[in-house]
Amino acid sequence: MLLSERANSAELRPLRYQFATARGNRYDDNWLVIGGTMTTAEGTWSFADPSLLTHEARQVAAYLRAVPQGRCLWAGDPSPPVPGSGAPVAAGR
Repeated sequence: MLLSERANSAELRPLRYQFATARGNRYDDNWLVIGGTMTTAEGTWSFADPSLLTHEARQVAAYLRAVPQGRCLWAGDPSPPVPGSGAPVAAGR
């Protein structure tokens, strides 16, 4: 997912599962390594880190798609709920 506005951008993408083979643990088996590149007027930086479970990645994607359309429940709220907390992410979902 690429979000961009003038000179600033943020790109997030799932790279792989953290563990190549399923271990029979619902958390370990669904843990994703997320890659990202952030660009501002001051510079660019990248990362790759085990960051999200598969269901959290779906919630974050829905949230980020909803924000620019004004459908986000927390647009303008400086403290949105934490992904995976069970709170709804976007209005109407």
